[in-house]
Amino acid sequence: MLLALHGDPMLAAGNGSAGGLNVYVKEVGLALGALGFEVDMFTRLSDPSQPRIEPLNAQVRTIRLAAGPMAHVGSDDLMPFSDEWADAVVRYAEENNYRYHVIHTNYWNSAYVGLRIRKSIQAPLTHTYHALGRVKFRVTGNAPPSGSDRLRVEREILEQADCIIATSPQEESELRQLYSGLGSIRVIPCGVDIRSFFPADRAECRERLDLPAEAKILLYVGRFDRRKGVDTLVRATALLKPRYSCVRTLIVGGGCQRQADIDYRAELQLLAQELGVVEEICLSGVIDHDRLAPYYSAADVCVVPSHYEPFGLIALESMACGTPVVGSRVGGLQSIVLDDQTGFTFEPRRADQLADAAGRVCDDPLLQRRLGNNGRELTVERYTWSAVARQLASFYDDLQGSSHPGSGRTELQPRGGLS
Repeated sequence: MLLALHGDPMLAAGNGSAGGLNVYVKEVGLALGALGFEVDMFTRLSDPSQPRIEPLNAQVRTIRLAAGPMAHVGSDDLMPFSDEWADAVVRYAEENNYRYHVIHTNYWNSAYVGLRIRKSIQAPLTHTYHALGRVKFRVTGNAPPSGSDRLRVEREILEQADCIIATSPQEESELRQLYSGLGSIRVIPCGVDIRSFFPADRAECRERLDLPAEAKILLYVGRFDRRKGVDTLVRATALLKPRYSCVRTLIVGGGCQRQADIDYRAELQLLAQELGVVEEICLSGVIDHDRLAPYYSAADVCVVPSHYEPFGLIALESMACGTPVVGSRVGGLQSIVLDDQTGFTFEPRRADQLADAAGRVCDDPLLQRRLGNNGRELTVERYTWSAVARQLASFYDDLQGSSHPGSGRTELQPRGGLS
Protein backbone atom coordinates (compact mmCIF):
# COMPACT_ATOMS: atom_id res chain seq x y z
CA MET A 1 0.00 0.00 0.00
CA LEU A 2 1.22 3.43 -1.00
CA LEU A 3 -0.19 6.16 1.25
CA ALA A 4 -0.40 9.77 0.07
CA LEU A 5 -2.97 11.57 2.20
CA HIS A 6 -2.96 14.77 0.13
CA GLY A 7 -1.07 13.58 -2.95
CA ASP A 8 -3.73 12.18 -5.27
CA PRO A 9 -1.69 10.36 -7.95
CA MET A 10 -4.24 11.25 -10.62
CA LEU A 11 -3.98 15.01 -10.04
CA ALA A 12 -1.90 16.82 -12.67
CA ALA A 13 1.40 18.20 -11.38
CA GLY A 14 1.30 21.98 -11.19
CA ASN A 15 -2.41 21.97 -10.41
CA GLY A 16 -2.80 23.57 -6.99
CA SER A 17 -0.54 21.80 -4.51
CA ALA A 18 0.14 18.86 -6.83
CA GLY A 19 3.75 18.31 -7.73
CA GLY A 20 6.54 15.78 -7.57
CA LEU A 21 4.89 13.79 -4.78
CA ASN A 22 1.86 13.04 -6.95
CA VAL A 23 4.07 12.02 -9.87
CA TYR A 24 6.25 9.85 -7.62
CA VAL A 25 3.34 7.88 -6.15
CA LYS A 26 1.70 7.29 -9.54
CA GLU A 27 4.89 6.31 -11.35
CA VAL A 28 6.14 4.08 -8.54
CA GLY A 29 2.76 2.36 -8.47
CA LEU A 30 2.72 1.82 -12.23
CA ALA A 31 6.32 0.61 -12.34
CA LEU A 32 5.73 -1.86 -9.52
CA GLY A 33 2.58 -3.01 -11.30
CA ALA A 34 4.66 -3.68 -14.41
CA LEU A 35 6.81 -5.99 -12.28
CA GLY A 36 3.71 -8.02 -11.45
CA PHE A 37 2.63 -6.50 -8.12
CA GLU A 38 -0.87 -5.32 -7.42
CA VAL A 39 -0.68 -1.85 -5.93
CA ASP A 40 -3.24 0.14 -3.97
CA MET A 41 -2.51 3.87 -3.80
CA PHE A 42 -4.51 5.46 -0.98
CA THR A 43 -5.38 9.16 -0.91
CA ARG A 44 -8.08 11.37 0.60
CA LEU A 45 -11.39 11.85 -1.18
CA SER A 46 -11.80 15.61 -1.60
CA ASP A 47 -14.42 15.87 -4.33
CA PRO A 48 -17.75 13.99 -4.42
CA SER A 49 -17.43 13.62 -8.19
CA GLN A 50 -14.21 11.62 -7.84
CA PRO A 51 -14.49 7.83 -8.10
CA ARG A 52 -13.81 6.07 -4.80
CA ILE A 53 -11.83 3.39 -6.62
CA GLU A 54 -10.07 4.31 -9.87
CA PRO A 55 -8.10 1.54 -11.64
CA LEU A 56 -5.12 2.66 -13.68
CA ASN A 57 -4.77 -0.83 -15.12
CA ALA A 58 -5.34 -4.41 -14.03
CA GLN A 59 -2.57 -4.18 -11.43
CA VAL A 60 -2.76 -0.66 -10.02
CA ARG A 61 -5.57 1.45 -8.62
CA THR A 62 -6.18 4.64 -6.68
CA ILE A 63 -8.39 4.32 -3.59
CA ARG A 64 -9.92 7.52 -2.22
CA LEU A 65 -11.25 7.45 1.33
CA ALA A 66 -13.23 10.26 2.94
CA ALA A 67 -12.01 12.17 5.98
CA GLY A 68 -12.90 15.73 6.88
CA PRO A 69 -14.67 18.09 4.49
CA MET A 70 -15.44 17.05 0.92
CA ALA A 71 -13.18 19.82 -0.39
CA HIS A 72 -9.54 20.65 -0.97
CA VAL A 73 -7.58 20.95 2.28
CA GLY A 74 -3.96 22.08 2.21
CA SER A 75 -1.28 19.61 3.22
CA ASP A 76 -0.45 21.69 6.31
CA ASP A 77 -4.08 21.63 7.49
CA LEU A 78 -4.89 17.91 7.35
CA MET A 79 -3.75 16.90 10.84
CA PRO A 80 -7.25 17.22 12.40
CA PHE A 81 -8.57 14.65 9.90
CA SER A 82 -5.62 12.24 9.93
CA ASP A 83 -6.99 9.90 12.61
CA GLU A 84 -10.29 9.62 10.74
CA TRP A 85 -8.45 8.79 7.54
CA ALA A 86 -6.22 6.25 9.31
CA ASP A 87 -9.32 4.50 10.62
CA ALA A 88 -10.77 4.49 7.10
CA VAL A 89 -7.65 2.80 5.69
CA VAL A 90 -7.75 0.08 8.34
CA ARG A 91 -11.50 -0.40 7.87
CA TYR A 92 -11.07 -0.72 4.11
CA ALA A 93 -8.42 -3.43 4.51
CA GLU A 94 -10.47 -5.34 7.08
CA GLU A 95 -13.77 -5.16 5.21
CA ASN A 96 -12.14 -6.44 2.03
CA ASN A 97 -9.99 -9.01 3.83
CA TYR A 98 -6.83 -7.67 2.22
CA ARG A 99 -3.41 -8.45 3.64
CA TYR A 100 -0.87 -5.81 2.73
CA HIS A 101 2.77 -6.75 2.97
CA VAL A 102 4.30 -3.25 3.02
CA ILE A 103 3.11 0.20 4.09
CA HIS A 104 4.95 2.90 2.14
CA THR A 105 3.99 6.39 3.31
CA ASN A 106 4.68 9.63 1.45
CA TYR A 107 5.07 13.05 3.10
CA TRP A 108 4.84 13.73 6.82
CA ASN A 109 1.05 13.67 7.18
CA SER A 110 0.96 10.17 5.69
CA ALA A 111 3.83 9.18 7.99
CA TYR A 112 1.57 9.98 10.94
CA VAL A 113 -1.10 7.69 9.49
CA GLY A 114 1.43 4.95 8.85
CA LEU A 115 2.57 5.00 12.47
CA ARG A 116 -1.09 4.78 13.53
CA ILE A 117 -2.05 1.82 11.34
CA ARG A 118 1.06 -0.35 11.30
CA LYS A 119 -0.13 -2.63 14.15
CA SER A 120 -3.56 -3.13 12.61
CA ILE A 121 -2.21 -3.73 9.10
CA GLN A 122 0.65 -5.83 10.49
CA ALA A 123 3.15 -4.91 7.83
CA PRO A 124 6.60 -3.30 7.81
CA LEU A 125 6.59 0.48 7.47
CA THR A 126 8.76 2.62 5.21
CA HIS A 127 8.58 6.30 4.36
CA THR A 128 9.63 8.82 1.70
CA TYR A 129 9.74 12.41 2.99
CA HIS A 130 9.54 14.40 -0.27
CA ALA A 131 10.45 17.50 1.77
CA LEU A 132 11.90 18.11 5.22
CA GLY A 133 10.16 20.56 7.52
CA ARG A 134 13.35 21.77 9.18
CA VAL A 135 14.84 22.71 5.82
CA LYS A 136 11.62 24.14 4.38
CA PHE A 137 10.90 26.32 7.43
CA ARG A 138 14.47 27.62 7.41
CA VAL A 139 14.21 28.52 3.72
CA THR A 140 10.78 30.16 3.95
CA GLY A 141 11.44 31.84 7.28
CA ASN A 142 8.16 30.70 8.83
CA ALA A 143 6.24 27.60 9.84
CA PRO A 144 2.49 26.89 9.69
CA PRO A 145 0.49 26.15 12.86
CA SER A 146 1.03 22.43 12.20
CA GLY A 147 4.80 22.95 12.06
CA SER A 148 5.55 21.48 15.49
CA ASP A 149 3.45 18.39 14.66
CA ARG A 150 5.35 17.99 11.42
CA LEU A 151 8.79 18.14 13.04
CA ARG A 152 7.72 15.66 15.69
CA VAL A 153 6.31 13.18 13.15
CA GLU A 154 9.31 13.54 10.85
CA ARG A 155 11.60 12.56 13.72
CA GLU A 156 9.33 9.73 14.90
CA ILE A 157 9.04 8.15 11.47
CA LEU A 158 12.83 8.19 11.07
CA GLU A 159 13.36 6.50 14.42
CA GLN A 160 10.37 4.12 14.37
CA ALA A 161 9.87 3.04 10.74
CA ASP A 162 11.51 -0.18 9.62
CA CYS A 163 13.55 1.84 7.15
CA ILE A 164 13.46 5.26 5.48
CA ILE A 165 13.87 5.86 1.75
CA ALA A 166 15.94 8.98 1.05
CA THR A 167 15.87 10.08 -2.57
CA SER A 168 19.40 11.55 -2.58
CA PRO A 169 22.60 11.43 -0.52
CA GLN A 170 21.93 15.08 0.37
CA GLU A 171 18.60 14.16 1.95
CA GLU A 172 20.19 11.32 3.92
CA SER A 173 22.79 13.76 5.26
CA GLU A 174 20.13 16.32 6.22
CA LEU A 175 18.12 13.68 8.07
CA ARG A 176 21.14 12.71 10.14
CA GLN A 177 22.23 16.28 10.82
CA LEU A 178 18.82 17.80 11.52
CA TYR A 179 16.72 14.98 12.99
CA SER A 180 18.33 11.90 14.46
CA GLY A 181 21.17 9.42 14.28
CA LEU A 182 18.70 6.63 14.99
CA GLY A 183 16.80 4.62 12.43
CA SER A 184 17.79 3.04 9.15
CA ILE A 185 18.03 4.90 5.82
CA ARG A 186 18.46 3.63 2.29
CA VAL A 187 19.00 5.91 -0.73
CA ILE A 188 16.76 5.10 -3.71
CA PRO A 189 16.36 7.96 -6.21
CA CYS A 190 13.29 9.15 -8.06
CA GLY A 191 12.87 8.29 -11.71
CA VAL A 192 11.58 9.42 -15.08
CA ASP A 193 9.50 7.74 -17.78
CA ILE A 194 11.98 7.71 -20.67
CA ARG A 195 9.30 6.41 -23.05
CA SER A 196 7.20 9.54 -22.51
CA PHE A 197 10.10 11.97 -22.09
CA PHE A 198 12.58 11.71 -24.95
CA PRO A 199 14.39 14.09 -27.32
CA ALA A 200 12.28 15.55 -30.13
CA ASP A 201 12.95 18.05 -32.90
CA ARG A 202 13.06 21.53 -31.37
CA ALA A 203 11.73 23.38 -34.40
CA GLU A 204 8.77 21.02 -34.74
CA CYS A 205 7.94 21.35 -31.03
CA ARG A 206 8.07 25.15 -31.21
CA GLU A 207 5.81 25.19 -34.24
CA ARG A 208 3.40 22.81 -32.50
CA LEU A 209 3.31 25.01 -29.39
CA ASP A 210 3.20 28.28 -31.38
CA LEU A 211 6.50 29.50 -29.96
CA PRO A 212 8.91 31.84 -31.81
CA ALA A 213 11.37 29.79 -33.85
CA GLU A 214 14.21 32.27 -33.30
CA ALA A 215 13.70 32.88 -29.56
CA LYS A 216 15.96 31.85 -26.72
CA ILE A 217 13.48 29.93 -24.57
CA LEU A 218 13.82 29.30 -20.85
CA LEU A 219 11.34 26.83 -19.35
CA TYR A 220 10.00 26.57 -15.81
CA VAL A 221 7.64 23.77 -14.79
CA GLY A 222 5.99 23.78 -11.38
CA ARG A 223 3.86 25.62 -8.88
CA PHE A 224 3.72 29.27 -7.84
CA ASP A 225 5.15 28.33 -4.48
CA ARG A 226 7.45 31.01 -3.05
CA ARG A 227 10.19 28.50 -2.27
CA LYS A 228 10.29 27.53 -5.96
CA GLY A 229 12.14 30.79 -6.67
CA VAL A 230 10.17 31.86 -9.75
CA ASP A 231 10.92 35.51 -8.91
CA THR A 232 14.62 34.76 -9.41
CA LEU A 233 13.79 33.49 -12.89
CA VAL A 234 11.79 36.63 -13.69
CA ARG A 235 14.75 38.79 -12.63
CA ALA A 236 17.13 36.67 -14.71
CA THR A 237 14.85 37.15 -17.71
CA ALA A 238 15.25 40.91 -17.34
CA LEU A 239 19.03 40.47 -17.32
CA LEU A 240 18.90 38.33 -20.47
CA LYS A 241 16.50 40.56 -22.41
CA PRO A 242 19.15 43.05 -23.67
CA ARG A 243 21.36 40.16 -24.73
CA TYR A 244 19.02 38.65 -27.33
CA SER A 245 16.67 39.90 -30.01
CA CYS A 246 13.99 37.58 -28.67
CA VAL A 247 13.85 35.79 -25.31
CA ARG A 248 10.90 33.98 -23.80
CA THR A 249 10.50 32.51 -20.33
CA LEU A 250 7.81 29.89 -20.49
CA ILE A 251 6.13 29.15 -17.14
CA VAL A 252 4.16 25.90 -17.20
CA GLY A 253 1.99 25.03 -14.22
CA GLY A 254 1.16 27.48 -11.49
CA GLY A 255 -2.34 26.31 -10.71
CA CYS A 256 -3.16 28.18 -7.49
CA GLN A 257 -5.42 27.14 -4.63
CA ARG A 258 -3.64 28.48 -1.55
CA GLN A 259 -3.97 32.18 -0.89
CA ALA A 260 -0.21 32.42 -0.43
CA ASP A 261 0.34 31.04 -3.94
CA ILE A 262 -2.27 33.40 -5.41
CA ASP A 263 -0.53 36.33 -3.72
CA TYR A 264 2.85 35.18 -5.01
CA ARG A 265 1.56 34.96 -8.58
CA ALA A 266 0.29 38.54 -8.29
CA GLU A 267 3.72 39.61 -7.02
CA LEU A 268 5.38 37.91 -9.97
CA GLN A 269 3.13 39.70 -12.43
CA LEU A 270 3.87 43.02 -10.75
CA LEU A 271 7.62 42.25 -10.78
CA ALA A 272 7.47 41.47 -14.50
CA GLN A 273 5.81 44.85 -15.11
CA GLU A 274 8.41 46.68 -13.03
CA LEU A 275 11.28 44.97 -14.87
CA GLY A 276 9.74 45.45 -18.29
CA VAL A 277 9.47 41.75 -19.18
CA VAL A 278 5.71 41.25 -19.36
CA GLU A 279 5.94 40.22 -23.02
CA GLU A 280 8.88 37.91 -22.31
CA ILE A 281 7.08 35.98 -19.53
CA CYS A 282 4.59 33.48 -20.99
CA LEU A 283 2.16 31.82 -18.56
CA SER A 284 0.96 28.56 -20.09
CA GLY A 285 -1.11 27.35 -17.15
CA VAL A 286 -1.37 23.76 -15.98
CA ILE A 287 -0.44 21.17 -18.61
CA ASP A 288 -1.24 17.49 -18.16
CA HIS A 289 1.87 15.54 -17.28
CA ASP A 290 1.61 13.35 -20.38
CA ARG A 291 1.67 16.49 -22.56
CA LEU A 292 4.78 18.10 -21.07
CA ALA A 293 7.50 16.50 -23.20
CA PRO A 294 7.20 18.91 -26.19
CA TYR A 295 7.68 21.87 -23.84
CA TYR A 296 11.00 20.48 -22.64
CA SER A 297 12.13 19.76 -26.19
CA ALA A 298 11.11 23.24 -27.38
CA ALA A 299 13.27 24.97 -24.75
CA ASP A 300 16.94 25.89 -24.92
CA VAL A 301 17.26 25.34 -21.20
CA CYS A 302 15.06 24.23 -18.32
CA VAL A 303 15.43 26.29 -15.14
CA VAL A 304 14.84 24.92 -11.64
CA PRO A 305 15.40 28.00 -9.42
CA SER A 306 14.15 26.49 -6.15
CA HIS A 307 15.35 27.66 -2.76
CA TYR A 308 14.88 24.07 -1.61
CA GLU A 309 14.40 20.95 -3.74
CA PRO A 310 14.57 17.50 -2.11
CA PHE A 311 15.20 15.78 -5.44
CA GLY A 312 14.14 17.50 -8.68
CA LEU A 313 11.85 15.45 -10.93
CA ILE A 314 11.53 18.37 -13.34
CA ALA A 315 15.27 18.32 -13.90
CA LEU A 316 15.15 14.60 -14.72
CA GLU A 317 12.28 15.04 -17.17
CA SER A 318 14.16 17.81 -18.96
CA MET A 319 17.34 15.76 -19.11
CA ALA A 320 15.42 12.79 -20.50
CA CYS A 321 14.24 15.10 -23.30
CA GLY A 322 17.82 16.13 -24.04
CA THR A 323 17.40 19.67 -22.71
CA PRO A 324 20.11 21.03 -20.37
CA VAL A 325 19.15 22.15 -16.88
CA VAL A 326 20.19 25.22 -14.94
CA GLY A 327 19.30 24.59 -11.32
CA SER A 328 19.86 25.92 -7.83
CA ARG A 329 22.72 24.39 -5.92
CA VAL A 330 20.42 22.86 -3.30
CA GLY A 331 19.21 19.45 -2.12
CA GLY A 332 18.95 16.58 -4.54
CA LEU A 333 19.49 18.81 -7.57
CA GLN A 334 23.17 18.60 -6.76
CA SER A 335 23.09 14.87 -7.54
CA ILE A 336 21.61 15.20 -11.03
CA VAL A 337 22.46 18.68 -12.35
CA LEU A 338 26.17 18.15 -12.84
CA ASP A 339 28.15 21.26 -13.76
CA ASP A 340 29.38 21.22 -17.35
CA GLN A 341 28.03 17.67 -17.73
CA THR A 342 24.22 17.84 -17.69
CA GLY A 343 23.82 21.57 -17.03
CA PHE A 344 24.94 24.20 -14.56
CA THR A 345 24.11 25.10 -10.98
CA PHE A 346 23.89 28.48 -9.28
CA GLU A 347 23.40 29.80 -5.77
CA PRO A 348 19.68 30.17 -4.94
CA ARG A 349 18.24 33.70 -5.32
CA ARG A 350 21.21 34.76 -7.50
CA ALA A 351 19.49 35.96 -10.67
CA ASP A 352 22.83 37.10 -12.09
CA GLN A 353 24.32 33.62 -11.79
CA LEU A 354 21.18 32.07 -13.26
CA ALA A 355 21.28 34.46 -16.22
CA ASP A 356 24.99 33.80 -16.82
CA ALA A 357 24.49 30.02 -16.78
CA ALA A 358 21.42 30.10 -19.02
CA GLY A 359 23.15 32.50 -21.40
CA ARG A 360 26.17 30.23 -21.61
CA VAL A 361 23.95 27.36 -22.74
CA CYS A 362 21.94 29.49 -25.18
CA ASP A 363 25.08 30.97 -26.78
CA ASP A 364 26.83 27.70 -27.55
CA PRO A 365 24.91 25.12 -29.67
CA LEU A 366 27.68 22.56 -29.32
CA LEU A 367 27.70 22.88 -25.52
CA GLN A 368 23.92 22.71 -25.50
CA ARG A 369 23.97 19.51 -27.54
CA ARG A 370 26.68 17.91 -25.39
CA LEU A 371 24.87 18.70 -22.13
CA GLY A 372 21.59 17.44 -23.57
CA ASN A 373 23.10 14.17 -24.78
CA ASN A 374 24.79 13.61 -21.43
CA GLY A 375 21.55 14.25 -19.58
CA ARG A 376 19.64 11.78 -21.71
CA GLU A 377 22.33 9.12 -21.24
CA LEU A 378 22.35 9.61 -17.47
CA THR A 379 18.57 9.24 -17.13
CA VAL A 380 18.53 6.09 -19.26
CA GLU A 381 21.41 4.61 -17.29
CA ARG A 382 20.34 5.43 -13.73
CA TYR A 383 16.94 7.03 -13.39
CA THR A 384 14.21 5.08 -15.14
CA TRP A 385 11.11 4.29 -13.08
CA SER A 386 11.57 0.60 -13.89
CA ALA A 387 15.04 0.72 -12.33
CA VAL A 388 13.65 2.54 -9.29
CA ALA A 389 10.86 -0.05 -8.98
CA ARG A 390 13.36 -2.92 -9.07
CA GLN A 391 15.31 -1.30 -6.25
CA LEU A 392 12.10 -0.75 -4.28
CA ALA A 393 10.94 -4.34 -4.84
CA SER A 394 14.24 -5.69 -3.52
CA PHE A 395 14.04 -3.23 -0.62
CA TYR A 396 10.48 -4.30 0.26
CA ASP A 397 11.55 -7.93 0.21
CA ASP A 398 14.41 -7.11 2.59
CA LEU A 399 11.93 -5.28 4.84
CA GLN A 400 9.70 -8.31 5.11
CA GLY A 401 12.59 -10.60 5.89
CA SER A 402 14.04 -8.33 8.58
CA SER A 403 10.66 -7.42 10.08
CA HIS A 404 9.53 -11.02 10.55
CA PRO A 405 12.57 -12.96 11.75
CA GLY A 406 12.09 -16.71 11.92
CA SER A 407 9.23 -16.72 9.41
CA GLY A 408 11.44 -16.53 6.37
CA ARG A 409 10.99 -14.10 3.52
CA THR A 410 7.49 -13.76 2.19
CA GLU A 411 7.09 -13.23 -1.52
CA LEU A 412 5.26 -10.03 -2.39
CA GLN A 413 1.89 -11.35 -3.46
CA PRO A 414 -0.96 -9.67 -5.38
CA ARG A 415 -3.32 -7.47 -3.33
CA GLY A 416 -1.87 -8.88 -0.24
CA GLY A 417 1.54 -8.42 -1.65
CA LEU A 418 2.79 -4.92 -2.00
CA SER A 419 -0.49 -3.19 -2.80
